[in-house]
Amino acid sequence: MAIAAAACTAAALPQADANQDGTITRAEFMAESDSRFAKTDTNRDGYLSQDERENAKAIRQSERQIKKFDRLDTNGDGVITRAEFDSETASRKERHKERRMKFMDANKDGQITDEDRKLRQEKRAEMRKERGERSKRGDRKKVSHWERIDSNGDGLISAQEFRSGAEKMFERMDANDDGMLTEGEGRKRRKRLKRRGR
Repeated sequence: MAIAAAACTAAALPQADANQDGTITRAEFMAESDSRFAKTDTNRDGYLSQDERENAKAIRQSERQIKKFDRLDTNGDGVITRAEFDSETASRKERHKERRMKFMDANKDGQITDEDRKLRQEKRAEMRKERGERSKRGDRKKVSHWERIDSNGDGLISAQEFRSGAEKMFERMDANDDGMLTEGEGRKRRKRLKRRGR
């Protein structure tokens, strides 16, 4: 829907990386945010209504489905054969295996050892504890992202509100405060904020 509504990194949002150097600067991030606003504001009134946001969401879902089909249809003939399906399944399993290795290999030595398992068990215990603490605070009213950036509460998101939300998101994601986003940086920042209870 909007760049400010998603947790983006250089890897997750390649279109924001205008010069394709593997990092997203604040200027690139904001330019992509402005572009997203303009695309979503279909009636060009300078505000995003609920209908426009829902329409943009539906378009994004459709685009994701088309990309998924195109990825499976490797020869581009408009038909997914059993061989193409099986190939994607095997590829997906391999990607899952690589992600699991990356996750489990806590000390990054290329092997999963008892030490790695112990470190991951400790991490899981810490995550369970955090979830328990969050559930204790569950009586707090949950506020959606759109409610947070709709500063005047009129149910519409102005260009200024949208831009302000994008700027705040960039600052939250920029873990090392260098004015650039690199792969995985937004995720690191979110984890750090969770530990601080923010």
